[in-house]
Amino acid sequence: MVKQGAFAEYKIVHGHYYGTLKKQVFDVIQRGLDIILDIDVAGKIEFTKKIPEAISIFIKPPSLSELKKRILRRGMDSSAEIKIRMRNARQELELAQKKGHYDYTIVNRDVRESQKQILKLIHNQHRFKNGSRRTH
Repeated sequence: MVKQGAFAEYKIVHGHYYGTLKKQVFDVIQRGLDIILDIDVAGKIEFTKKIPEAISIFIKPPSLSELKKRILRRGMDSSAEIKIRMRNARQELELAQKKGHYDYTIVNRDVRESQKQILKLIHNQHRFKNGSRRTH
């Protein structure tokens, strides 16, 4: 599928392939719906080359130590995987902070509060556009 150009963006992250299929994104957009994607910074940069009107929100942890606690609490990763995740997180934070990469940044101290902030941003975007699109 990579060779066929089926992805809007893709990358190997933490040793695994991740990607966003173009067809799925465009199918949702064609139906007049919003789509929320969970992609890394490099993927976001590639994605917005193809869809420059996309609104981007960087959701960052309150600190790297808090991020590590959250990863440990999940209990899903080996110590080697945690090291990789933390190294990648540092790189992501540095890259995301560069001017112009993201329209908005939310510090995820509390998941419910972050969710409210995201929904408020989406709502405000619709008010600015005066559109009638629904969130998917």
